[in-house]
Amino acid sequence: MATDIAFSLAVLAVLGKRIPVGLKIFLSALAIADDLGAVLVIALFYTQTIVWQYLLLSLLFLVALAVANVLWVRCTLVYTLLGIGIWFTILSSGVHATVAGVVVAMFIPAKGKCDTDTFIRTCRAHLDRFECEPGSCGYSTLLNAEHLNAVRDIENRLP
Repeated sequence: MATDIAFSLAVLAVLGKRIPVGLKIFLSALAIADDLGAVLVIALFYTQTIVWQYLLLSLLFLVALAVANVLWVRCTLVYTLLGIGIWFTILSSGVHATVAGVVVAMFIPAKGKCDTDTFIRTCRAHLDRFECEPGSCGYSTLLNAEHLNAVRDIENRLP
């Protein structure tokens, strides 16, 4: 069923604006529900024996993942290592490792590092450094040291 929905979504994407947005949203939601149902079937019917110690250990990794999310930790390495820990412990518990992917995905932060106003304010402060006399800036940011430094500052100093 999931491939049928994916094909339907592809057809809707090709048809573009001629298709109502509600139909696209409904099919996307149906695809997600179908995939979650498939993962649940795999977890329940393809698991022969459960090793509860590993499953409890995966719960500890999951709590650490939730705490990192609540504390606004935005270091990709933290989520990668915790995700690998969850995957390994769930796999070792006997439950299909696909479940780990779904569980980890539910705890990955969906919010950015800062709100839009802070982002715009920070960028504008650094972009003011791009002002220069006519004809003195050149055609490339990479050839103007001040411009390059401003771009690096925007990248490195955003909260």
